[in-house]
This record gives sequence, C-alpha cells and structure tokens, in this order.
Amino acid sequence: MRFIAALLVFFTHASIESVFSDQGVASWTHRVLEPGGRYGVSFFFVLSGFVLTWSARPHDTVRGFWRRRLAKIYPLHVVTWVMALVLLVTVKSPGLVLNWHVATLNLFLLHAWFPWSDTMVSLNAPSWSLCCEALFYLAFPLIIWLVRKIRPALLWPAAIVAVAVVMCTPLVTSLLPQQPVIPGYNVTFYGSWFMKVFPLAHLFEFVVGILMARIVLTGRWINLGFAPAAILAVCDYYVVVKVPMFYSFAAAGIIPLALLVPAAAEADRRSATTWGLRSKVMVRLGEISFAFYMVHWLVLHYGHRLIGPAETWSTPAALGLWAAGFVVALIAAWLLHEWVEMPAMRRWSRPRAERPGVRGAERMPAAVRQEQPELNLD
Repeated sequence: MRFIAALLVFFTHASIESVFSDQGVASWTHRVLEPGGRYGVSFFFVLSGFVLTWSARPHDTVRGFWRRRLAKIYPLHVVTWVMALVLLVTVKSPGLVLNWHVATLNLFLLHAWFPWSDTMVSLNAPSWSLCCEALFYLAFPLIIWLVRKIRPALLWPAAIVAVAVVMCTPLVTSLLPQQPVIPGYNVTFYGSWFMKVFPLAHLFEFVVGILMARIVLTGRWINLGFAPAAILAVCDYYVVVKVPMFYSFAAAGIIPLALLVPAAAEADRRSATTWGLRSKVMVRLGEISFAFYMVHWLVLHYGHRLIGPAETWSTPAALGLWAAGFVVALIAAWLLHEWVEMPAMRRWSRPRAERPGVRGAERMPAAVRQEQPELNLD
C-alpha cells in the first residue's frame, strides 16, 4: 500500500507539470489527479503512527528510537538535497534560484515551519513531509506513553476524538490572514501553508494511526475486512476530489484511512486476501517507496525542463513522457534504496557494539540480543 500511496503523489506532480497540449485533457488530469497526493501523504502519516506503535518494544530507549528514525530518513534526504542543489544550478528552471538561507532550512528539515513562499516547499518539493515526520518522531515517545495509559475500553472514543480534530482542522484557516490569495486556486496563502505543510496541522493524523494500532493490539478491532475497507478508501477518493481544497488535505480522507490500515494489518495477521499486496513484487515496491517518493519530483520537474519547459505534447506522447518519468524514478529509487537507504540503516541504526558481526556484540546477553527490535522500515 505504501507504493500505491507514493504513486498517488507521483501522479499529482505529473499532472502539475502541464505536458498535455489538449487543454481539456490537461484540465481533467489536474482536477482528478492533483488531490491524490494529499490523500497519499495523509495515508503515510496515519501509517507511520500505526507501524511505529506496532513495532514499539518495552525495552527500547528514546535514544535508540530516535537513532533508528534518523538513520532511516536523513541520509536519503541529504542525498536528494544534494541532487536538488545540483539540478537547480545546472538546469534552467523559471522562478527557481539558489538561496542558501532556504537551502539550510531545507537541509535541517525546518522549512515547512515557515510561511514563506520560497521556503516552505523548496529544493526537493516532497521533503516538506519529512518536517512533519521529524516532529512525529520527536513527539512519539511522549505520545505513546500517554496513549498506553488509555484504558482499552476508551481507545475507540479517543480515536473518534482524534479523527474529529483532523476533520475540524480546516476551520483554523478562518483565523489566519485572508490575504494574499493564491491565483488559480482561490485559497489563501496562509491557509494553504497551514493545511498543506505546517507540521502541527498534521500531528493528529499521526495520533490516529497510533490509536488504531493500540485498538488492534488490545483486541478492540471491529473486524472490518480488508475488502470493504479498501473499497471505502477508493470510493472516498471521489469525495477528496470534490470537497473544498482545505478539506482535501486530510479531513475528507481520515475516516477511510483510519479503517484501512488496521484492516490490512488484521488481514496480514489472519493471512486473509489483500488483493495481491503481499506479492513479492508489491512488497519490493513498498520497500523502495520512500526512495521513490523522495526522487520522483526531481525526475518529473527537471526532466520536463531538460526536454523543454514550454513544450506540450499530444495526449499519447504526454502519457509516454509520464511513463518514462515513472521508469526513471523507479530505477533511481531502487539505486537510492540499495546504495543509500539500506547501507545507512545498517551503518547507523544501532550503536556499533550492537551491530551483527561487530566485536562486542557477542558479549551481550543472548536474551538481549534476541530482543533487539528489527529495523523499522515504516
């Protein structure tokens, strides 16, 4: 499912590139595909809370947890940050200039906190979501400590409250400055910043995932099957496309996503069918989905500019360009996963003395070695 969500984001950015000469097709693809990225990212946020809670172990330490999360996301971010810098200075891209102040904020995953048009979505556009994930990881030890204090009978009410907070978050935009308005979208700039990239605005999507994991782990799941949950999520995409823009960021999709992730987890536990999502191909695509997510925009954006930023093509040719961009992004993602993501996890996710094959690890008690948590790959 991770790769399907990343694919939604891919099609969002592909639709924004405006490669169709047929304006009817261009308008339709943008209208239908552009909201999909918001749905996909919200899925990632819910999934992140769910998987981290599912894989949490009582003996784990806060430092150990933060170390693994840093090793998981930061090396790949740094590599794609460098790639974005190189492409920015070597490929002409109208409206984009190198700003070291912006680049520094981006490097340290602080850029989404600032409502500045040249900063909040900068260099490698999808990296704004890592600012949110960084907040989630920092807050997780406290949040999971609090959630574990909730009695099992109260987990569903707590989840309903968290979902309600997500659904009401767009109301906050009415309290923000109503000027300026983003041309073509008819939404306020500050509202767009708050709903799209501001990390605190997405925190409760993460909390929903945590609560749903606790519901499953404590035996409180409602036994909703994967098929109805998946059908509900697919049908909800129509709602995401139709609702006002601020509600499409998370509010319109949070209920189906909150049900889909635990339904899939339960299907896995019972070895029930999940429509081929446990196949080797889909699992492998899921493994490289983070790298795909981090590199696809660079391929689409700068690939378009290398070919001709002002050029548009017939519908078959434009679809061919999308397919070519997908293949290039997929190959790049595989290379980044194999050469950056996994080596970084092996090298830095554990202290040296705890790494397999490192002298000193053998001196650890056998029970402790066996209880070492597997590398979290959410």
